[in-house]
Amino acid sequence: MKLFLDVTRIAMIYLHIISMIAAAVSIVMVDFLVFNRQGSPSRARLIERLASIVLISLLALWATGLTVIGIDTGFDPHLILQNGKLLAKLLVVTILSINGVGVHFYVLPQIANATRRSAVLGLTTLAIGVVSAVSWGYAAFLGIAKALSPHLGFAGFIALYVLALVIAWTVAVTIVRPRLLKPRQRQAQQAVVMS
Repeated sequence: MKLFLDVTRIAMIYLHIISMIAAAVSIVMVDFLVFNRQGSPSRARLIERLASIVLISLLALWATGLTVIGIDTGFDPHLILQNGKLLAKLLVVTILSINGVGVHFYVLPQIANATRRSAVLGLTTLAIGVVSAVSWGYAAFLGIAKALSPHLGFAGFIALYVLALVIAWTVAVTIVRPRLLKPRQRQAQQAVVMS
């Protein structure tokens, strides 16, 4: 029985990593398509397909992750509550999943129909993007942060997550968004000058 559980655990961790890679590649491709200047119906369909891959990957991450938790803890609440890193990961992935609803129902329709980059870079869309990027990255970090668990505990891991959100928001609003909007502003100014 132990051999079966060990093989199952390894298989689930492997599938977990593959699902993370599939989601990451799809997210990067969507980002590339979003900031490509040309919009088209085929681009919108591709974004929709990539969003489906991200959704399937997220569901696979939940399934494989919960399977590993079940193998490791037997879903014993006492064991789960003693593991601050696990609790932090469950919270971050829950936030990521809820944020995914915002991505799917708010951001992606704007991206698919956006004719202007500024429409895609509104503050609500930017906030959803920041939470998404930080949450995906932080969930991956928590997957390898076992050595920090005795030093940080739940509160320490969540404090780092909040710090990462604050830093990412600051960078997005003060550096990234203005740089992405500049080419469009120049084009609008040139169009006014030429007319």
